[in-house]
Amino acid sequence: MRLLRTKDLQLEEFFGSSTPPYAILSHTWSREEISFHDMQSFAEKRSFGLSTPHAHRQPKIKSKGGYAKIASACAQAAKDNHDYIWIDTCCIDKSSSAELSEAINSMFRYYKEAEVCYAYLSDVRLKPEQAGYNCHLADSWCSEMGKSRWWTRGWTLQELLAPEWVIFFTSNWEEIGTKSSHKWLVSEITGIPSEVLQGAPLDSFSVAQRMSWASTRETTREEDKAYSLMGIFNIHMPLLYGEGEFAFIRLQEEIMKRSDDQTIFAWQYPPEHVASVFSSDVVGLLAPSPSAFTNSGNIIRIKNRDARPFLITNRGINLEIRHVICNEDAEKMWIVLDCQDTEYLGDDLCIEVRPSYELPGTAHRVGGGWLTTRTTLRTKSKVLTTKQDSIFLKHYTPTSSTLKVPAISISMF
Repeated sequence: MRLLRTKDLQLEEFFGSSTPPYAILSHTWSREEISFHDMQSFAEKRSFGLSTPHAHRQPKIKSKGGYAKIASACAQAAKDNHDYIWIDTCCIDKSSSAELSEAINSMFRYYKEAEVCYAYLSDVRLKPEQAGYNCHLADSWCSEMGKSRWWTRGWTLQELLAPEWVIFFTSNWEEIGTKSSHKWLVSEITGIPSEVLQGAPLDSFSVAQRMSWASTRETTREEDKAYSLMGIFNIHMPLLYGEGEFAFIRLQEEIMKRSDDQTIFAWQYPPEHVASVFSSDVVGLLAPSPSAFTNSGNIIRIKNRDARPFLITNRGINLEIRHVICNEDAEKMWIVLDCQDTEYLGDDLCIEVRPSYELPGTAHRVGGGWLTTRTTLRTKSKVLTTKQDSIFLKHYTPTSSTLKVPAISISMF
């Protein structure tokens, strides 16, 4: 782990237990960030003077917008008696794919183990009349803080959740409160329960609930929608930039290897989507992106003692289900999941599947969403079986022609 010395902006590398206490910065990137190589050049100038080969780069480094951010973060950390700080822009050598992969897989831990996290809201400014009074209670101030771009980015989710202590700063590095003091405001902005912000274990919330916290966030690269969530699900996996939205499918597969939480299937397309919950379009078993979990914040897991773990095979994903609902002619079927919406407790969720006549014993998931069992049973349907059935669902493999509308198959036996 590479850390920046706050007193002189020099980089030092540490391993394992030798890593000293450190502060950490959470921020949104701009066009003029300071890279690892920039900091190396800057260090050479300070160590050897203007005659070094890279000395001419120092004025350019200081003129970059990112330099002031780093210098101010170091100054704040030094003021708080922290000798070191970790900043992603300059503490990772991004020219090394191995180092970048290790850093991204370790990033949740970096933030979790930090003494304090400085959340820098570069687009939030205090007006002169706001300085010096308790802005924590001002409605206008809360509104301004809630509009920050920081809340919309994928990477800042884990940077909010992992550290125990988060302090918010304005563009001028004026402290405006903490994650704890602003817990109700932060919860309102993000949709994250206040218990989580106060340290409740992440795994005490369902997969669907955790996915919903990321559903409205954006990343520059498609793959980062998945990579930025690895720590939240305690997942480690290789980084394959260029795989596009398949990264999110891989993330879900890794989650299924660790958990039998069926809320991972409780996603839905928005009504305006071509494959909405009310459509008859064939879709995938797995969600194409975190945005499909926008309406899943209330979906909780109902633990089934007899449930077996998911099994990912070359035939597809094998899972156990409690029972299936079908209509009288068996043209429509609904798999009942071990999960419920807290607004309709006692009413399990189900997803529709359609038998395939091309390949006997198979079916496809239909529609981009879920229904409750109560709603489904109103449609002149009947319970086909209440025993444990084992089903296979093929992997979803995105292609340019099936973007957002992938096909799956289900083998029932």
